[in-house]
Amino acid sequence: MNPDLSPLAQHASLLDGQRPERLAEVHERIGVASKRRRRSALSAAAVAAAAVVAVVAVATGVVDQRGAEPPPVAPSPSITQDQVTRRFPALSPEEIRRHRDAKVSSDADFPATASAVAARIWSVCLDECTRATTEHVRGELQTALEVSHDDFATGALYALDGSENISHAVDDAYLVDGLDGPTLVDSRGHRRPLQPGASVPITEVAGPLVYSGSGLAYIDMNARQLHVIEGRYWDWQGAADTWFWGTAWLVPKGTVTRQAAVWRRADGTFAVEVLPIGDSECSSGMLAAGTPGTLAVVEHCASPRLAHISTDYGATWQIREVPSEVDSGGSLPADWATWPTP
Repeated sequence: MNPDLSPLAQHASLLDGQRPERLAEVHERIGVASKRRRRSALSAAAVAAAAVVAVVAVATGVVDQRGAEPPPVAPSPSITQDQVTRRFPALSPEEIRRHRDAKVSSDADFPATASAVAARIWSVCLDECTRATTEHVRGELQTALEVSHDDFATGALYALDGSENISHAVDDAYLVDGLDGPTLVDSRGHRRPLQPGASVPITEVAGPLVYSGSGLAYIDMNARQLHVIEGRYWDWQGAADTWFWGTAWLVPKGTVTRQAAVWRRADGTFAVEVLPIGDSECSSGMLAAGTPGTLAVVEHCASPRLAHISTDYGATWQIREVPSEVDSGGSLPADWATWPTP
C-alpha cells in the first residue's frame, strides 16, 4: 500500500491488486472518507531539525553512560502571539503554481471516473509549516487545485483553504466542499455553487456519487443540489470501466448491510440498484467490461463468489458463479454467460 496516496486512491490500489479485502482491513487503511486527508507540508528545515534532535539524543545518551551530568532540557517551543497574528501575503492560484518552492501532488490522488479529466494540488510553504504551527499561522501554507482534461497541457486553477473534500463528479467537474460550501469546478474555469438538498436513502441515488464534507453523497446536476446519503458508515468504490459506474456500500457496526451499483444511463441520467446481497463481512468488487451498459459486481465473501451482471444499463440482472481463475477487480471475460448459475 502506498502511504502517499489518498484514501480513495489507496482503495483503488487494493482493487488493482485483484484481491478481495476484509472490511476491517479496508476501513483501517482508508478510514472514514469525511475525514479525508488534511494536507500539511514538512519543509526541509523541519526535517533537518528532526535529524539534529535525533543526533543530540544519541550524543546525550553516550555522555550519560560516562557519568556526566545531562545537559539542561530547553523548554518546548510555544506559539507566540506574533506567530498567531502574523500575516502572510495571499497568493493567487497562479502565483502558487509558479512559486519557486511549489510542490505538486500526484494526480492519482483524485482518480476520475470514465473521462480524461485529472486534478492535482499545488502547495507552497511560506515559512516552516511544521505540525506545531500550521494550525495557528494563517496563510503559512497555501494551496491551489488544478483541473485539466488534456494531461495538464491546459487547465484551470482554484484557490483552496485547506478544509476541502475534493471528489470527481462527472465529465470534467470536481466537487470542492469546504468552508464556502459545495461547489463544482471544471477544467474550463467554471464555478457552479451547489445548494444542500435533503438527505436520502441509498435507494434514491439519482446522480454521480461524490465524497462530501458530510459523507458519501450524490449531486443532482439539474437542480444543482448535494444530497448526503443516509447511513453512519459508507464507502464508494468508484468506476473501473471506460464509462461511469461504481458501487456504494453502507456499513453500520462493522457489517456491510447494503451493496448497490450506481451508473449513468445512455441518456445521461443516473440510476441505482441495491443488489440482493445479504449482510456480509466484505464489500463487493467490480469486473470491468469496457462496454457501455454492462455492469458486473462480485460478492467477495460469497462461496463460491457470485457476480451480479447486467448488459442493459441495469434493466435486468443475472447471477453467475465466478470461476476461481477470474480475479476480482479484473476484466469480465467474454464467455461469462457460460458461468454456472447458482
